[in-house]
Amino acid sequence: RGVPWRGGVARGEPWAMARRALPIGMTNASSMVHARSDQVILDAMGRRSGLAAYAVAARINEAVLSLANAAGAVSFPVIAQAAGADRDLAVRRFGRIACVVGALAAVGVFALAPQLLLLLGGPRFESSSDLARILTLALAVSVANLPFAQSVLARGRAARLLRLSIAFAVANVVLTVALVVVLDESGAALATATTEVVGFLAVAWVAHALAPRSVPWAVVVATPVLTAGATWGALVLWRAGLEPVGVALAAAGTASLVALAAIDPGGHDRMHLRRTGRG
Repeated sequence: RGVPWRGGVARGEPWAMARRALPIGMTNASSMVHARSDQVILDAMGRRSGLAAYAVAARINEAVLSLANAAGAVSFPVIAQAAGADRDLAVRRFGRIACVVGALAAVGVFALAPQLLLLLGGPRFESSSDLARILTLALAVSVANLPFAQSVLARGRAARLLRLSIAFAVANVVLTVALVVVLDESGAALATATTEVVGFLAVAWVAHALAPRSVPWAVVVATPVLTAGATWGALVLWRAGLEPVGVALAAAGTASLVALAAIDPGGHDRMHLRRTGRG
């Protein structure tokens, strides 16, 4: 629509593109606020000694998420260009992969937390590994969330993601303030992990509402449950001096999620629908 102008683009189309891009940009900004608000709150509440350790621990998550976002440059064009049953199948497959990769990244960070903190922050922060280990759950679901968020964007529903992002950014601020009073910087890590998990499930639900067969719910629900068991459960056991049991628990939780993703309950009917053209 509109009058063509130089370059073959209809007059008014750049503004239309900007309007369509605005919710995506605002969603990214809101996500950034969500990711940084815990550190701002720690500083505002005078927890500056813990803030430095927390910031270094959070830097590990940021590094892994940067790699995941780079991988998302591969998955998004596939999801966006597919249609119907093919798109559902692509989202489902990328979702399963992201859930497994997120869990493996979380367990890897959990196991290597002291060494990673030494590398990123120096000897002063090597003892802050518990913070990094609490944040591993947020890392797992943040990676797992990527294909489902891309699915919502590909279907032109960026405004829904924006509303969710703002809601959970506000929830994270409130929960962080409440938990920091009781648990100091560990409370901030716990608040971040909690809101990230609930946000992940909410995004998956929106993707499900738009395309019910595109979300492998068994794998989606198992990701935070098994990751929490494999990391937080192992952390409790390690603190109790039961390191071998903690290692076994972490390995069992990760193996269970990998097996579940490989089986993908509910995925075979999707394959059948795609082959028969009834998806």
